[in-house]
Amino acid sequence: MATTLTSWANNEIFKVKLTFDNGQTYTALSNDDTDYLLVSGDITETTAVTLGNPVGVMEPNTANFEILDKSNNLLSTNASSPYYGYMRNGVKCEVFVSYDDEITWTPYGVYYTENWSSDKEDGGYSTVNISCTDKLDYIGSLPMPTLKAYAGVNVTTLLQNILLGIGLTSSDFNIDSTLSLQMLYAISKGDTVKEALNTIAQSLLARIFLDRAGVIQVVPAIPTKTIAYIIDDVDAEKISVQHNKITQYNKVKLIYNKVSDRLAETLISLSNVSLEVGLNKISGLQITSDVLSIDGAYISTSADDTSNIEKISYINYVAYQGGIDIEVYNATSAAFYADIEVVGRITGNTDAYVESTISSDNATSASTLTLESSVIQDESKANAYVSAVASYLKTMQQEVIITGTLPSQLTVQQYITITSDDTTIDDDYLITEFNLQFGESYTTTVKAVKVV
Repeated sequence: MATTLTSWANNEIFKVKLTFDNGQTYTALSNDDTDYLLVSGDITETTAVTLGNPVGVMEPNTANFEILDKSNNLLSTNASSPYYGYMRNGVKCEVFVSYDDEITWTPYGVYYTENWSSDKEDGGYSTVNISCTDKLDYIGSLPMPTLKAYAGVNVTTLLQNILLGIGLTSSDFNIDSTLSLQMLYAISKGDTVKEALNTIAQSLLARIFLDRAGVIQVVPAIPTKTIAYIIDDVDAEKISVQHNKITQYNKVKLIYNKVSDRLAETLISLSNVSLEVGLNKISGLQITSDVLSIDGAYISTSADDTSNIEKISYINYVAYQGGIDIEVYNATSAAFYADIEVVGRITGNTDAYVESTISSDNATSASTLTLESSVIQDESKANAYVSAVASYLKTMQQEVIITGTLPSQLTVQQYITITSDDTTIDDDYLITEFNLQFGESYTTTVKAVKVV
């Protein structure tokens, strides 16, 4: 059952906890007028950026805080500070909020500093300004981990393997069980994790974002409608109701990766490879095509009195998407030259496309949204996808931006019902962006779509 909330009741207390690389912590409170005052905060949460790509591109949450530090311990040049040398980018910044007199702390976001500045005026205390972003920013810049080459995999399994492959644990992320897309072959495009995650999220029509507990959430862009909060007595300074620009299209076109199987063939052929005595590691051999399976790695040498079997104790290999690592053990007493051949199967890729009409009501603003996906690999799934995108764009037609003092419990991907005396905004909405500014004043800005 949905909880009813009113506008801000002026009783929230915010806390920021900084954890430095040396294990030391620093805490500032918004109601502390002694030594550690959290003067102000500005927090923005978003599910995706739809400018340029209406299906959405992953975007990290951001936060900015100003702290009045009467101890001057947060002054980066203070050599006597327990944090000296550690006041830099990458400091963990946990945010909490309390709504009751007993001071019960609720997580309100986990960030990492990306800009740190300290100002100390003559005879005054230092004011510290820190800008932060969540870990999606760091994760997105990582190179893709090596992944197995396999067939018949759900794209959510591929997503899970990517997240585990960069060092996360299963408790660090949650993939909604309703998301599913069977791939004929596991193909993960992109040089960075961000590129791969965006490709996967777009193929699932999903959103990837960090919740306030620091857990990566992967959820449908339009989740099942369950009202989280009913907001009455809306105190709005400004209300903008507009036609969402992402619905300017009347047709969706998808260029997809039509995949077919092939017979085994030589994928890599290396000549005159010097094999030293003992273990030889040949790493990072690249296969430009998309690998379905590796059938074997083979060594051949010139004919002499010693057979290949006697020269080589063993040959091992580890295949992954886009490449292979090989280990060869030379059992002789001298180095020799050999040829290496890797045999396997790759996918046959052909670009194809399908289209779906969204609406033909307004011919004067007709425009086609063209999307590409290497994850979608057959015509039936391609047709289902363009139909889903067309439905998504229809749903996202009406957008409302409310600036005022809405409650800070609100967050992205929540459904809310607004009830007030203003019939122009009373309805059900899905929150796509939330901004909170607190300090001398309190302001929230909620961007939401009116779900039709």
